[in-house]
Amino acid sequence: MRNVSMILLNIHFSSSSPRPLLPNVIEVGGLQVKSTPSPLPKDLQKFLNDSHDGAILFSLGSNAKSNFLPKETVSMLLGAFKKIKQRVLMKWESDELEGKPENVFISKWLPQDDVLAHKNVKAFISHCGYGGVVEAKYHGVPIIAVPFFGDQPANAAIVEQEGWGIKIDLTTTTEESLKNVIEEIVYNPR
Repeated sequence: MRNVSMILLNIHFSSSSPRPLLPNVIEVGGLQVKSTPSPLPKDLQKFLNDSHDGAILFSLGSNAKSNFLPKETVSMLLGAFKKIKQRVLMKWESDELEGKPENVFISKWLPQDDVLAHKNVKAFISHCGYGGVVEAKYHGVPIIAVPFFGDQPANAAIVEQEGWGIKIDLTTTTEESLKNVIEEIVYNPR
């Protein structure tokens, strides 16, 4: 503790604000991103390959559990997903999802970096944890940000300020407004 030779810091100036660091502090943010994605499980690969209008990844990370969302919020999400052409890959921590539309694939765990690398993934609905933001940026996937706590609101603000994402509030979003945001992200070339 008193003689630290080096610190590896999970940030990088390209996705945060520049800051002065001592020479023994090395930025390694994005270290988890693979330049060559690992093969996806067969069912997931088929789902994404068959997503001719594109796919959307929905994940709230490992701390916020999507199956703990209020029933009304889940109903709103599924209603919006049902109205879009894209398929939705949803990280859902239960075996069942009542009212799940045909275009939604649920899984308790997803290889997020490998999914974001798939050519058919057109958008990422994310809580905006740092790791997911870095992975999405690397793979060129725009974000619909739904931040909850910690660094997520600041990360979402940066994504929106940089112009490659839109921040929404799940407590006030409606089926129609979410559908419109998804369409804006997917179809607007900006």
